[in-house]
Amino acid sequence: MTCSGSEGDVSPVRRGKGRHCGSNRERDEPEMARVVFLHPDLGIGGAERLVVDAAVALKSQGCDVQIWTAHHDPTHCFSETLDPDLPVVCVGDWLPTSVFGYLHAMCAYLRMIYVALYLVFLSGVEYDVIFCDQVSSYSNCLGLSLCVTPFLNGTMS
Repeated sequence: MTCSGSEGDVSPVRRGKGRHCGSNRERDEPEMARVVFLHPDLGIGGAERLVVDAAVALKSQGCDVQIWTAHHDPTHCFSETLDPDLPVVCVGDWLPTSVFGYLHAMCAYLRMIYVALYLVFLSGVEYDVIFCDQVSSYSNCLGLSLCVTPFLNGTMS
């Protein structure tokens, strides 16, 4: 198994009411957002570098950040994703990446739909912003969330 952790191994996040969290902050200090990045395969590549850099930058500004993916191989990834302060949650790695060497895109869509549904219905993670990268078809699944959550689609055309 190449996932870091077990299926749906979710690191604890701060819980809060409203659009922002931050129970230990002063009243005058702004509270930072809880951000979830969704990325299909967190290996080594240009898109992965952008996602990791954005997550690290938001984390350095005080945001609660998690990266959710359908595949994360700790032996073939950027070193920042191994840092326990930047949780990487891997779900759906058991789903196929292709069918007899074909249908790679369809399998990527299905894997990310599974990740999105898992995040919304099974994880219990609270978030303010979701950043969807590469595969945009699962954005509709995120609309099933009971809270109004803005999400950014990072798909490059």
